[in-house]
Amino acid sequence: MAHRRRWLGILLAVLVLTGSFVPIVDAVLDVPAHVTITVGQVAELRLGLPISVRVRDDPTGMLRLVSPGPNPAAAGFGAQPVTFSSARPGRAQLDLRLLGLIPLRTVTVDVVEPLAVMPGGHSIGVVIQSEGVRVVALAAVTTADGDRVFPARDAGLRVGDVITRIDGRPVEGVADAAERIHRAGARGSAVSLEVVRAGRRFRLRAQPVLDRTQQRYVLGVWIRDSTTGVGTLTFYHPESGAFGALGHPVVDGDTGQLVDIGRGRIVAASVLDIHRGSHGRPGEKIGAFSPDAPTIGTIERNTPHGIMGRLTGDLEHPLGIGPLPVGFAAQVRPGPAEILTVVRGEQMGRYRIEIERVLGYEQGGKNLVIRVTDPELLELTGGIVQGMSGSPVIQDGRLVGAVTHVFVNDPTRGYAVMIEWMLRDAGLLPGSAGYPAVESRAG
Repeated sequence: MAHRRRWLGILLAVLVLTGSFVPIVDAVLDVPAHVTITVGQVAELRLGLPISVRVRDDPTGMLRLVSPGPNPAAAGFGAQPVTFSSARPGRAQLDLRLLGLIPLRTVTVDVVEPLAVMPGGHSIGVVIQSEGVRVVALAAVTTADGDRVFPARDAGLRVGDVITRIDGRPVEGVADAAERIHRAGARGSAVSLEVVRAGRRFRLRAQPVLDRTQQRYVLGVWIRDSTTGVGTLTFYHPESGAFGALGHPVVDGDTGQLVDIGRGRIVAASVLDIHRGSHGRPGEKIGAFSPDAPTIGTIERNTPHGIMGRLTGDLEHPLGIGPLPVGFAAQVRPGPAEILTVVRGEQMGRYRIEIERVLGYEQGGKNLVIRVTDPELLELTGGIVQGMSGSPVIQDGRLVGAVTHVFVNDPTRGYAVMIEWMLRDAGLLPGSAGYPAVESRAG
């Protein structure tokens, strides 16, 4: 064993000294750590290096490698890719080893039943009532004597904190919090605040102070209880009613933190105008919706890949498109694609784009580099604009992603997230939180 390790060490040293190890590392890093395929789909790993692949943690033999060798659980290859498939759902792992000896990477492979969802493209208004109230700024309070004091800061509150309870009772909004703080101060009492900070709950005590200008007892804190905006619906699942939108999280404009959802809903929105994007200045959809508009869906989660929830009823697709199969990461390629989005009123259109690069499978909403090529969309918007986030990306008849970001210096180009991440956050894939979203929808 020691003799073998010594020879492996010599081999690695030779590879490093000759510069051969760098392309090997680069090639391995390009292989995703997690791959999802559907039953019957054939996927491949293409490295072109002396690396062997072996299946492990697969007691039922679910995953099968297709390679030049006779062993369905192992494959060695140079220029030839290794392909793999499965006739039934399950999970297995692939071990990648240099020259069959040196461990390089483990790839988890999930095999799922084929999934089809309705593409979105609808313009939606997003209304989120946060849990409690969020601290967006700390301020000084001027007393009757002209002194400047900071009761909230001195009590330990920070920008970004969420106050969920005051004196043990849930906070119902900004007006409710302000009134209860004033009443406690008028009685000469401190208030007990239940605070959420970075997922941790704790309590603080703060003494309200009479503000000379307002003639009310305050803590010297600016708070917010709701967030609204316009975006794009990405998909919805006809059987369960589960939906996903935006492709990125809703964050507080002042603190940059994810908004905690107490109650949230989506409504139909209309695009009134477009501010075209240009070099160095992103464009924007000017959208509008009525706060009293009928709810078309309730928001349940604000995730790194968008808002997820459930429709309250059936939603027709204005382009007459039916459910589309989901395209997982292994099926996405550089090449032509299209997006669905609204740029006039509530009229949805199909617009051509190009997937320029497939960057990988990591979280964060930047899996694909896309470029708008449609002359009509370029004329109307200049490319990708704010409010287009969540617009579904369709390639080869499959829903593969959603628009998330625009390049500031080139509004014709931007990023998209793999649809797989949104489906996981929505509870529509085995092994994801909340799966299944629901077995079926009533009615």
